[in-house]
Amino acid sequence: MKAYYYSDGKEKFGPFNLEELKKHKINEDTLVWYKGLEKWRFAKNIPELLTIIEQNKTAKSKAKVILESYEAKREDQPSKKSSSIQWKLLGVIALLLIFVVLFKFLGVDYSLPDETESANRFKSDSFYINKIEHLINAEDERNFKKVYTLFAKPMSQYWDLYYPDSLQLKKKYDYAWSLSSHSKNNADTIFKIKDQTYDLFTRFTYYSKKKKRFITNKSRIRFVFDKKGKIDKTYSINISNKDYDVLITN
Repeated sequence: MKAYYYSDGKEKFGPFNLEELKKHKINEDTLVWYKGLEKWRFAKNIPELLTIIEQNKTAKSKAKVILESYEAKREDQPSKKSSSIQWKLLGVIALLLIFVVLFKFLGVDYSLPDETESANRFKSDSFYINKIEHLINAEDERNFKKVYTLFAKPMSQYWDLYYPDSLQLKKKYDYAWSLSSHSKNNADTIFKIKDQTYDLFTRFTYYSKKKKRFITNKSRIRFVFDKKGKIDKTYSINISNKDYDVLITN
């Protein structure tokens, strides 16, 4: 049974089976992906979703007719006297003022919590930087279990893998680790690119079993986090050794 994911252009949702997908507002231009597709496709190009698209079109048309009918009835109804509305508004304002004075008199803190401040504490730069440092430490330890706990599920991208499962990720790590030993990430810096997106500049040193010598590569690796603070994407950004040195010294 296929597990479908869809995106509204900002967030991805899923997985859903075909029956569950019928409950969502899928249209012709909705981006959809399932395991086996190389990239996201428009729903109109996936045969089994055409029925869902038509059903949603019909439901939308019915809703539009009902709304238009309701608006027409409202226009036909006589409007209430403005003076009545004004008196009601004045009554509400008076009640609010009474509550404010009462709360202040009693010393009650009636202010709402600052959600923005709370979110910023959770999603501060140090929070994401610590996550990246935990990841490279787990990779240096060659501890896949620790590595996997830091990834989103499903993860959108791991280098050249898209929506990999745990087995694919483990196979990728095991293969890389089999070719080397004594690997170590020496992080020079971590730059914030934008919200929830950071670039790691690291000198990765390892012993190549094939070449029988130590090799150091300078790399720029991008990390994109989801709303839960998990790594959703990570991939390499091409950079020359010269540009690498300039960026980390500026």
